[in-house]
Amino acid sequence: MLNELVLNIKKILRVPKGTDVRHLVILFTFFVTLGRFGLTRLTSPGSAIKINIISSWQYGTVFLVLFITLLLTHGKYRLTIYGFLVDIVGCGLYTLHAIDVWPVFPSAINYGLMALVLLGESVTTARILYDNN
Repeated sequence: MLNELVLNIKKILRVPKGTDVRHLVILFTFFVTLGRFGLTRLTSPGSAIKINIISSWQYGTVFLVLFITLLLTHGKYRLTIYGFLVDIVGCGLYTLHAIDVWPVFPSAINYGLMALVLLGESVTTARILYDNN
């Protein structure tokens, strides 16, 4: 019984791999895009965090571009130079956003985790690209 419980906890806490990672980032990016374009102010006006580096609608625009490029590089292009570049730019964007919302710790952690996920994707892609050349 205890072994089964430990195994179930390990399954829940496992790090997503392969296309599961891309699905997670695409979905998260979609919701961040909606929030930065004003959904957060519409649904919960007092909880929107202050954006300091660039404005919220500009974040919405770049996250929309990231969302589209993640979708375009999701399939056969995920492990190409295009997927690698999208992962690197996405990692930088999520890192910038995590720094920007830093006073709100849970939000900063969420954005930081997405940056780490994209960094891991880019490292995997870089290794595959290096091995193929």
